Amino acid sequence: GTRKKKSLEVAVRWGTGKGHGLPSATDIANFADNGTFSPIAPQLDPAAIWLDLFGSVNADQAKLVAWDRSILDAVGHRYEALAPRLGAADKQKLNQHLEHIRDLEKRISADTSSRCSPPTLIDTSDYNPHSGLNSSDTGELKDPVTDAAIPKVGKLMMDMMVMAMACDMTAVGTMQWADSEAKYTLPWLSLPETHYFYENGGGYRVSELEIIYTWYSQQHAYLLGEMAKVDMGGHTLLDESVVFFGSEVEHPATHAKLNMPFLLAGGGGLRGGRWVKYDHASHNDLLLSILRLFGDTRTTFGDPKYCSGPLTNLT
Repeated sequence: GTRKKKSLEVAVRWGTGKGHGLPSATDIANFADNGTFSPIAPQLDPAAIWLDLFGSVNADQAKLVAWDRSILDAVGHRYEALAPRLGAADKQKLNQHLEHIRDLEKRISADTSSRCSPPTLIDTSDYNPHSGLNSSDTGELKDPVTDAAIPKVGKLMMDMMVMAMACDMTAVGTMQWADSEAKYTLPWLSLPETHYFYENGGGYRVSELEIIYTWYSQQHAYLLGEMAKVDMGGHTLLDESVVFFGSEVEHPATHAKLNMPFLLAGGGGLRGGRWVKYDHASHNDLLLSILRLFGDTRTTFGDPKYCSGPLTNLT
């Protein structure tokens, strides 16, 4: 059937500093494949995203389960009515059929709940998804209450993205943990200044940045773990996906982009467990390579001036 969405774009604490909560070229990670490459702004409100994705899923699932069970119940009642007229051998066969029906009922419930079960919609009323609209260029205006909710909102965003794919609502998703300004604080890590301050504004603070990037890497590990839990019928959601993890700069202090570290995980023919180095290839080549893993035959991606072709040695 037709998927609910061609793609899903979400972001946490996005549009800070000079972004002022509004789309700008430096803060957009997705562009439409429509000839003009229109920017696709991420969705920011976790409660609105949940309602859009899963608002009707529970009701639809309940109808399907009830329909399946009603058929099995009807068959079961017919067997029970037939039982008094049967001999011992036929009754034994009938009981085996009834056990099979009960097993089907259990599997219907299990399949529905484990494969496509909307995540719990937690209370995010303390999180202002549009806080960036009130931001200052310098980052001096802070929103510590919204910033403190980043971990729980981020987890909900990841859970929703995983379930949107498990429910086959979409096959493509992007999650931004920040924007290029990164003028939000990280109070849950006991870091009261902005992310930008530790990267550049307050000097290049390596020890604080190690804490920050370790935390983000742990969140990414959680995402991969959740994808690996979803049984898609003999293989996992992670097995049939390729997950790309990275940043828009290599060195925050200088904004250099010469040696960009990217992490790939999942299936699609990837050979994992390796650190592969390329001679300053464009990330467009990497994105083209990911398309090729899914059968796309195009020869360039993005600006052709910065795309030499798919990378070798990934599979």
